[in-house]
Amino acid sequence: MELFNLLLVDDEPYILDGLRYNIDWRELGIAEVYTADSTQAALSVLKNHRIDVVIADIQMPGDDGLVLGGHIFARYPYTKVIILSGYQNFSYAQRSVDIKVFKYLLKPIQYEELEEAVAQALAELNEELMKEASLQAARAGMEEAAPILQKHFLDRWLEKGATFPNQNGVDVKKYGLDVEEDDYGFLVMLCVEQSVLQEEETHRVALELCQSILAENSRMTGYLSSQGTHSFFFFQKDGPELRQFFHRVIERLEIFMSALESSIATPGPIRIFWSAVHPLQELGGAYRELNRKFFHYLGSSHNVICSAETEEDPSAAVELKTLNRQPPLATLVAGCQREAAAQWIDAVFEELMGKEQNCYEQYLQIYHLIIGTVISDSVQRRIGISEWSRGFSEFMRNMGTTVTEELHSKCAALVEQYIGYLIGWQGSHEKRLVKNIRQVVSQYLSQPVSVSFLAAQLSYNPTYLSRVFKDETGLSLQDYITQVKMDHAKDLLRQGRPAGDAAREVGYENYPHFSRVFKKVVGLSPKNYQEMG
Repeated sequence: MELFNLLLVDDEPYILDGLRYNIDWRELGIAEVYTADSTQAALSVLKNHRIDVVIADIQMPGDDGLVLGGHIFARYPYTKVIILSGYQNFSYAQRSVDIKVFKYLLKPIQYEELEEAVAQALAELNEELMKEASLQAARAGMEEAAPILQKHFLDRWLEKGATFPNQNGVDVKKYGLDVEEDDYGFLVMLCVEQSVLQEEETHRVALELCQSILAENSRMTGYLSSQGTHSFFFFQKDGPELRQFFHRVIERLEIFMSALESSIATPGPIRIFWSAVHPLQELGGAYRELNRKFFHYLGSSHNVICSAETEEDPSAAVELKTLNRQPPLATLVAGCQREAAAQWIDAVFEELMGKEQNCYEQYLQIYHLIIGTVISDSVQRRIGISEWSRGFSEFMRNMGTTVTEELHSKCAALVEQYIGYLIGWQGSHEKRLVKNIRQVVSQYLSQPVSVSFLAAQLSYNPTYLSRVFKDETGLSLQDYITQVKMDHAKDLLRQGRPAGDAAREVGYENYPHFSRVFKKVVGLSPKNYQEMG
């Protein structure tokens, strides 16, 4: 098994000792555990040792843990950073996303949760290293000259507007391009955000999927731009035949996207656009126009498959900026913010009706986003759609041909009706959920119960479970678990049970850890409490 190195960063010596000695790091595959009490000390360790995982407290004198994370991301891209924070602060969470922190964990945290996070980080690192090794091996076996020449030729044609084939009569086949001067062609352009692969490897995977899913017998070539977009060009001699093939390609793009997501395991959105069919001499201009419009869509957090031009009107771009309005509709629905959700929908339709020309694709995009948001929220809460959708079943099955004012009113009424149902449903549901939480905690007192453990037992998201419990009881869920365990430990100690036995019966195999928690909650050590009782 590959052995890794770990760095613990905290300005409190007792916390460093607790993390270092109360977890069996060797069992997780950690060979060496280093410690540091400041960002500067941590950077010194990173400079002198290969560090694979860093666990850092967010609050430290001088630069905080997120500043350290930023340094690590810039200098050591394969090192995984886990931040421990005692604050539910949105700006901290946002900064952690910006610097690609692997995990952002809230204190107090069980050692078991931290072990799980480190195990996940090492699994991801292992996978990245294997892919990097495969990529290096593939690169070593490639013929160097032809791809470099082809890239240079395509750069000049697509980015700089050179004539294709160029006016000096150069044979483009020597660049690996199977293209004739009288060809017709079209292109599919995609952008992948946050892929775990390097751009070149992502491009290779996407090219292979294009060939297997989209290309049929068409000639094609791929192009990776300096901006990180992946373009795939399809060529045929016969314009009408190519147009028939073009429509088959568009129909398969959903399958292509799903295959690409599975192959590269991206946590970020994928955006796919296509051009219309053009004669070869016009295809370079079509690429540059599509590339310009493509970057208008980079603010979207959703997968996108659409055309940025139509054959009837190449300038008519499908673009509704209000669909990216913050906070998103899903957040407003989840929070039962009825008025804000209505304003969000009104803003979308106000922008839509203000456009000189509306496209059916825009209506479809709005329809599916709103219907998808409501149904997704309902499914996550395990509410049957039939329970709240009275009068909207037919509308949700098929939008039909009426796509103007009726769509606006139906979408607004649907969201209003769902949120109204949700407000009444939440009260009774969340009370039942809190009751179930209490029962599970009592049932598993002798086990190392954590929020993640409860979430797995009850099949809920840990964050949602914690929020519901806090809203209903005023206590954090982790504090409640600890309090119940310590109350039971007090009962056992009053009965004369040895402190070590009491620790084990409330799920603590590590007695020093149990003693520290007990003293923090009760104010006395287990031994002193028993003597006073």
